[in-house]
Amino acid sequence: MVNQETGLAKLRALEARLVRESVTNGHIVIAKIQNYERVLKTLRADDKGSYVLKLVDRLRAADSNLVVYSDGHHLGWHVANDDTDAVVEHLEGLRAIFAAPIQVGGFSVDVGITFGIACVEGDPSARLAAAVAAAEETSEAHNPIAIAETGSQTDLLWDISLRARIDDAMEAGEIYCVYQPKIDLQSNAVVGVEALVRWHDPARGFISPMHFIQQCEKAGRMEHLTRYVLQSACSAGQLLHFRGHMISMSVNISATLLSDMRVVGLVRNVLQATRFDPCFLTLEITETARISDHEVAATILNELRSIGVRISMDDFGVGAANYEAFYELPFDEIKIDRMFVANIAKDPKARAIVASIAAMGRGARITVVAEGLENPQDIPLLQEAGCQQVQGFAFSRPLSLSNLLEYQELAPEQTLSNIV
Repeated sequence: MVNQETGLAKLRALEARLVRESVTNGHIVIAKIQNYERVLKTLRADDKGSYVLKLVDRLRAADSNLVVYSDGHHLGWHVANDDTDAVVEHLEGLRAIFAAPIQVGGFSVDVGITFGIACVEGDPSARLAAAVAAAEETSEAHNPIAIAETGSQTDLLWDISLRARIDDAMEAGEIYCVYQPKIDLQSNAVVGVEALVRWHDPARGFISPMHFIQQCEKAGRMEHLTRYVLQSACSAGQLLHFRGHMISMSVNISATLLSDMRVVGLVRNVLQATRFDPCFLTLEITETARISDHEVAATILNELRSIGVRISMDDFGVGAANYEAFYELPFDEIKIDRMFVANIAKDPKARAIVASIAAMGRGARITVVAEGLENPQDIPLLQEAGCQQVQGFAFSRPLSLSNLLEYQELAPEQTLSNIV
């Protein structure tokens, strides 16, 4: 059960360990090394094992005790954390570390790595296979982290049930919003929050947003979910304003909704119902690569801007579609992808990309937000690059509305570094 080139135990050993130790919690993570075979063909035989071991060293940057298993272009390990969102957040940080090339045999090798994850529940063999299958579905450009489809009949029935329960869950308050602050890098003050949707199911506990949003799409309920989140966020924004906290509210809108003018009516109706000032609402467009018709999307976005709403592009900098959308569509804000922000101190290329995006924003008179900041020591680098706002765990995890209100009323002049 040992890989001869690396000396690492194979994935079968991970499966055996989970069975032997009766592990029932956490997640199995499978990292897929992109272009693995192509890279190996360029290396000497003695350097092939070294290449994989250097990748493992980077994986251990956040946890020196991490036990990694190896099988070809897959690396695997077990994470004890049951919170899928936290695991995904951690993996996004790991991807940033791999943005810089590694040195092998005197050569600089670019590294691409993506992840598949599966909850540890049920048959370990099936869950490991599910994580591997999820990893195989990933791509660096469009789907770098995939959560395994449930493999058992029970789980498949659960997904079907999940789709049927979406409306009931919203009505029962099981689906709700939390709010992550956006900080102005000049004044160090909270200038806005992003509404993030969560689902806590009485039977299964917290359900990953990535997973249940996929189920919403399959059930044809994305428009309904968007209306619900927008209603919740605008109501929260109205309450913040009533308490004297005049900050903006950002809400994610799937690019798939930008093919029909109905979304304009949806936004207008929610603003009227909540009496929330549209000038304080920002709509963050996610997955711009999925916009089917830029001309139609531009018409819709311009109509939304005519109401007074601001338009933001999420995850900017990843993929050519981002730049095409930036050129053709009317944006007031761009949010730099966390992959570059998290690696700004370590990688000159990431630093140059952030500065380049910030310069583009300035030239187009667009607000530039650095998303996913985890290390407060990187703030001067973001300021130097020209970013205007920042968002991430370095300041605050997403907060319930009550926690956000409590902080704002106790210490509105401070950032949220002490709130968890």
